[in-house]
Amino acid sequence: MTLFTDKVKWWLNIKSRIKVLNIKYSKEMTAQSKQKEKELEVNLRELWLRLTDEPELMTTCSFCKKELAQFQKNKIQRKLMKAKYDLMEKGDSGNKAF
Repeated sequence: MTLFTDKVKWWLNIKSRIKVLNIKYSKEMTAQSKQKEKELEVNLRELWLRLTDEPELMTTCSFCKKELAQFQKNKIQRKLMKAKYDLMEKGDSGNKAF
């Protein structure tokens, strides 16, 4: 009986460690994502203000704008995929907010 309980304790310990690592990784990825989005917004704002004095920055500004739009599109797609997964896993919840 002790062998069985040792295996169960071992499994529960590993499972909790994996969960903690997953939470930590998710928080880090979220922080990096928010930081990158903020950085793109700041760069775009700065380029937009400098555009009147330096018209050659137009290509850089349009590239930064497209990159920010693509980043936001990917973020929305990830949220939609998560909502679909939650819907399949937990059933119908019409008031799911994201």
